[in-house]
Order: sequence, then structure tokens, then C-alpha cells
Amino acid sequence: MQSFRRNGSTEVSRVIHDFRRGVTVLLGAAVLVIASPARGQDAVARVNGVVAATPGTKDATAELFPALAAMTPPPDEAASPRGVSQLKASSPDFAAWRKWAEGQPQQDALKTLRSATDPKNKPVLALPYGRAGVAQAWLDAGLYVDLGKPELVAAAPSGARYMERIVWLATLSTVEAERLAADGKPDECADVLIAWFRLGRMMADRAFFDEKAWGYEEMLLAMERMLDIACLHPDLFTEKQVKVLVDALDVRAVAPERIRFPIGEKIALEQLTEMTIAERGEVKREVFGAIMARLAGGDRPLSAFSEAGRWSKLAERHAGWFDSREKVQGIFGDWEKRWDLNNPFDPLMETATDYSKMDKLKFSAVERLAGGMETMFVLRMDLATYMGGTRSALGVVGYKSAFAQWPPNLPAVQPRFVPRLDNDPWFFEEAREVRQHFTYFVPMRDQRVADRELPKPHEITVGGARLSGQAALAALTNPLNAERLGLDLLRGFAAEVYDSKTGAVDAAKLKERWLAAAKTKQIEPQILPAVEQGMRMMATLSPEQIGAAMTQMMEMPGVAAQLESGAARLGLTVADAKQFLAKLTSMTLQSPGHKEVVEAVAGGQTLTRELYLKAFEAGIEEMTKPELVEPYIRTILAKFASAGPAAASGSVIELTDKEFVLYSVGPNERPEWARQVGEGGTDIIIWPPLLNLERRLAGGN
Repeated sequence: MQSFRRNGSTEVSRVIHDFRRGVTVLLGAAVLVIASPARGQDAVARVNGVVAATPGTKDATAELFPALAAMTPPPDEAASPRGVSQLKASSPDFAAWRKWAEGQPQQDALKTLRSATDPKNKPVLALPYGRAGVAQAWLDAGLYVDLGKPELVAAAPSGARYMERIVWLATLSTVEAERLAADGKPDECADVLIAWFRLGRMMADRAFFDEKAWGYEEMLLAMERMLDIACLHPDLFTEKQVKVLVDALDVRAVAPERIRFPIGEKIALEQLTEMTIAERGEVKREVFGAIMARLAGGDRPLSAFSEAGRWSKLAERHAGWFDSREKVQGIFGDWEKRWDLNNPFDPLMETATDYSKMDKLKFSAVERLAGGMETMFVLRMDLATYMGGTRSALGVVGYKSAFAQWPPNLPAVQPRFVPRLDNDPWFFEEAREVRQHFTYFVPMRDQRVADRELPKPHEITVGGARLSGQAALAALTNPLNAERLGLDLLRGFAAEVYDSKTGAVDAAKLKERWLAAAKTKQIEPQILPAVEQGMRMMATLSPEQIGAAMTQMMEMPGVAAQLESGAARLGLTVADAKQFLAKLTSMTLQSPGHKEVVEAVAGGQTLTRELYLKAFEAGIEEMTKPELVEPYIRTILAKFASAGPAAASGSVIELTDKEFVLYSVGPNERPEWARQVGEGGTDIIIWPPLLNLERRLAGGN
């Protein structure tokens, strides 16, 4: 015991010494930066010029922020707008959310949101980056962007304190929409959904990727929620409300072409180059290490100084003044050229981007700040797809309201319900230069059958959440996605490895068959950047931190609902599912194969299909160990072996002629009748909306 105390004391002393040394390094770097404040101030002024109100526009913060400051915290501050959107008015948890939404501060905020986002005023969210010029009342409420001291433009994404209240407002909007729908108030419900959509549109004009991506995501979710509300309350929206919603989503009203590619990260990298690299020279190692560590560690000094050594090491390989400046200009110039082109079928879009060809170690600062930004192109296509698809689906809803039946075809909804139908942006026959509308059909009614064959319900296999620019976050907030963990692969060979009579599991054969199935698994290319981003995030956290984050997320309402659904489809109790995930996470993080892939990605290597499979196989390696096979995998195999492949998946939904299907052909540009949708799906489902399908799988609809 004495020896333990002595060693523990020595360890504490070392930590304190290292902490002091780290703080000294950070402070020293700060002094060096402060020595030339004009450069930093110039960068802050430049990025603030991007978001400032201009003649003819109105700063929405003057009206909106006092209302945000007055809001009271929601029942669950960790809940996401999408997670809360899974709740119905009849759900047990909805009562607390209804009470919160009915509170006067929240009602005032909703009223203000509608007026602050009125497109007639051309509103912009002109909140400056940094504390300068921000009212004290807003600072006290956390409605500002902290750039730290000295001010670093690169600190803006992590310092966007105001986003907490903006998320509250989005969450409030989805709660209020369901509350009003349940209370039979269609006009007010439509107004809330439109204001929420416009909030996202306003955020998409901010300077940084994180802000823009959030804005895109909320526009997408608001549209999905419009259709979800129409599904949940089929008699709510009449022709009147449909026309209001359709007009609000008109491309001329939304003007998505005016959304610019993020410029904040470019300005931040230019500022970092000035601060950390000697003019016309090499990297200033300690300054580079300290500043990059500060960005990585955020408000956590212990994390910041522990990162300083890693970044100082990376500084040894980092490019100098000329190469760094040219790389930043080249990468962003390439992105901006593609963005301005705005044509996914142009030959240029088939070529590798300058960023994808970049040496991630030589330009580690660029990778740290700009990694993941190429998903802006995915988000742009998502927005075009969902705007056109939602307008078309709303037209069908309006037709049904007017004529009490589904339209015979999609063109029948125009011009009465939709002035003009939008083309599916993913459908383009290059040879004939032909485009076409979104694909629409009514199950059973439009099914071709033989003379003696009866029409059958249409089957849709549903994956996880819609894959988009925020897929890395979706991956973290959906911890028991059976497809992601490879558990759905088990259903194909469950009967081979599990003896239903004795309950015995052939572990060797299980591992062999599972690994073989993993190697033949189709991997959609668009998932790799998101997983790569998640791995980089994972590399900055300890196993304990990742475990704690997962435990916390599993208690969030939206995630809890997905967890319950995932557990049910696998035959596990929720408690067992949580234990399974905790053990699997702990074991996988310690596995050599998984560590190797994460370290490679964190070191700048692009996540290829081969590396993805290696990490995937590392997880299977752990899941075939007795610690997981005996209490959990055995139970899953038993369910799959007895239920059969189709029933075991638990992700198949049958649709009859009581509803319609409307979808985009998606990136593979082939119409496959919406048989597989969601994450890993081949088509992009518009109606029934994915929110609604996910709720059905969870038994909540």
C-alpha cells in the first residue's frame, strides 16, 4: 500500500509538472501571437465581413436573440431535433415537451422566429465572430462565438456558443408542429414548419462549414417533418396548406444557388499560416504545436497541452510558407470552382479533388480544419433532391385531400397543387440528355401482375438514418444500428452456426462465415468520408471518454427509441443491448486491428474500402469471442435461425394501396422501386418519409 501511494504521488507530481509545462508552452505561444495582433484582427474583420448585414438585408439577431435569451431549457438538453421528431402527441414522453412548448418564453420565441425569418426582409444572421460588438445580455446568455484569447478564427466552430439556443429553437419547432397538428390547427402547424425551414436557410449563409452543414440538415429535416406530419395526421393538410408549403419551398423563394461554399476555414488557415510559419520560411514548431493543440483541446487545458506534443511532432513534417499558402489557395479554389459549376454530371466532378490528392501529414493543419468539407456537395444534392421531392409529395397529398383518392400519375398534381413539377436531380440520361420527374406509384394498384396472380403489398427494406454530410454524427447517435455493426449479416447463415436443439454455437464456423460475408459486403463510397471523420474524432478521445459519451447518448430520447427498436429486431432486451454495446465498444477500441486503422486515419491516411473492411473485420473478431458470443450473439442467432431471413431482419415494411411511394433514383441513377432505402439503400425515399418508416420499425406508428 505504501509503495502504491509513493508511486501514485510520483505520478501526480509528473502530471502537475507536465500540466505546468504545457500551460507555459501555450502561454508562450500566445505571447508570440499577441506580438503581431494586426494579423489576427485583420482575419477576424474579414470573416465578420462575410456575415455582416448589407444594404437591403436585415440583421435577424436584433429581433431573434432577445427571444432566444428568454427561453427556458428543454426537458432534455441533449436531445436532438431529429430524435424529438420521433415522438408523437400520444407518446408518454411528449407531455413534458408539450408543457415546455406551451410555456410563454417558448411561444414568444416561435412568434419571433416567424417574423425574424420573413423572406420579405431578406434576413441574415449577422452575429459577429468574437465577443467584440456583442451585447452584454447576449454574452450572459451564451449567444456569441468565442474565439478565445488571442483571437483565432479557427476557434469559431468549437466556440459557437450561440448554437445551443439555435438547436433549442429547432427542437421547439418540431415539438410545436406535432402539438398543433394533434390539436387540429393546420395553418399554424404549416407556419411553424416553414419558419423552421427558413431558420436552416439563414444558417446556411454563415461562414463556416459546421454552421452551413447544420443549416442544410435542418432544412432537410424540416421538409421531412412536413411530410411526416402529413403521414401522422392524414386529414390535416388540405389544398390550402399544401399550396402554402409548396410555395415556401419554391426554388425562387429559397434561392439555394446563393449559398456560397464555406469561406471561414480558408480565412482561418490563412491566419494560421501567418501565425505559425515564418514568412518565406519554415514552421515555428512550438508555436504551431501550441496553437493546433489549443484548437484540438478547446476549453480543456489538460487535453490542449497533451495534444501539444503530437502537433509539435507533426510540425516537423509540415510544409513551409510557400507550399502552405499555395495549398490552401489551390484546395479552396478547386472546391469553389466545382461549387460554382453546380453540375454533378460535369466531367470535372468525376476527377479527383485537390484535397483528396493532398498529403495529409505534410498539410496536417489543412486536414485538421478542412477535413470533411467535401460533404458540402452531398448536402447540396440532398437539398435539391428533397426540395423537389417534397413539393411533388405535397402535391399528391393535396390531390388526395381534394378528390379522396391518389392521383393516377404524378403530372396530374400540376398546376393546381404544384405549379410545376421538379425533375429528379439524380436522373439524367447523358446520351439523350433526358431528365424526368420523381418516380411515383401506388403499391398494389400500379403493380404489374399475371392474369392469375393477386397484387401483393410492396416491401421496403429500411436502413438507418438518411446518409448525408452529418453521417458521422448520425453514426454516433444511433449506437445499435444492426447493419453498421454487421449483425444483419448473421441472418444469412444463422441456421448453419446455431443448433436450435442444443443451443450450441459453432464459434469457429461463425467467425469464418461472418468474415467471408464481410468481405463481400457492398460498401457505398459516400459513407467512407463520414466514417473517416468519425475515426478522426475517435482518435482524439480516450476509450473512457468514448464509453462515457455512448452511455450518455443511449439515454437521449431519440436514441433510446432507436436502441429499443434495434434491440427488438435482434431479440435482445434494452438492458442487454446496452451491456452488449458497452462491452463491444471497450473490446473493439483495444483490438490491434481497429487501433491500426484509427491511427492510420488520424495520421492523415484516407479511409479506403480496404481499411474500412479491416476495421469492420476487427469488430467481428471481437464479436466472436466468448465474452460476446455467450450472452448476446447466441440470443441473436437463436432469433434469426428460428425466424428466417426475411422476418429476422425486422427492417422490412409492407405498403398497400392505402399509401403511395415517391422516391429519387439516387446516386446510382437507377430506378429500383424504393426496395432499399435509408443508410446503405439504393434509392432516396421521399414518401413515406424516413422518419415515419423508422417510427414504424420502432413500433411507434
